[in-house]
Amino acid sequence: MLDVNNSTEYEKVAQQVYQAILASDEVETMEVLHNVQITGRSGVAHQIDVYWRYLKDGVEHQILVECKYYKSTIALIHARNLLGLLSDIPNSQGVLLTTKGVQSGVVNLCNFYGISLKRLRDPKGSDWDGFIQKVEIEGILRRTEYVDFALKIDGKDEESIATLAGDSGVSVNTLEALFQDGTASSPQAVDLNPGLFGIGLDHGINAVGRDAGTRKIISRS
Repeated sequence: MLDVNNSTEYEKVAQQVYQAILASDEVETMEVLHNVQITGRSGVAHQIDVYWRYLKDGVEHQILVECKYYKSTIALIHARNLLGLLSDIPNSQGVLLTTKGVQSGVVNLCNFYGISLKRLRDPKGSDWDGFIQKVEIEGILRRTEYVDFALKIDGKDEESIATLAGDSGVSVNTLEALFQDGTASSPQAVDLNPGLFGIGLDHGINAVGRDAGTRKIISRS
């Protein structure tokens, strides 16, 4: 929230905003001042709401910020007044800052003479129209405990030799596996927890792994 009640407070907020923005710019900021008097080439002193002076490539620049804390859009006369300041203060650029929009003709005049139009106000819900505002992600976190096997099988026929010539490593998630006694022709599947994984390793076993809808049977006789 801006939390301002009058034009002076609005100008001070604008000063703070520019100080924060300019701190990250690739220029050497000399000063950012509020409510200063700048004397132009005519000898006339002009009141400037926010005055920013900086160096870039060894050249001094000046930004004159005029703040309009109005309840309605700003008129063309305000853009003309700022244009007059820029004409009298050499090597300067203008920024017209307002809480509302601008009336007809202001945009064209400012664009032609290089005056920047900015709006500083409280955010509205409509500012998010056309943008993604909320993202919801649902997922299941699964705990895994993998045991890696290195299989060595003496294949006799050419098909077995070709099959076993690849990677012999097998990884089994013990939390999603069934271990069966492989000596029986149709063994009854039994769920074992990880603490019982060592049971039956001295006998012929089938390790049946289930991962993403697939089953891998590891046999040892």
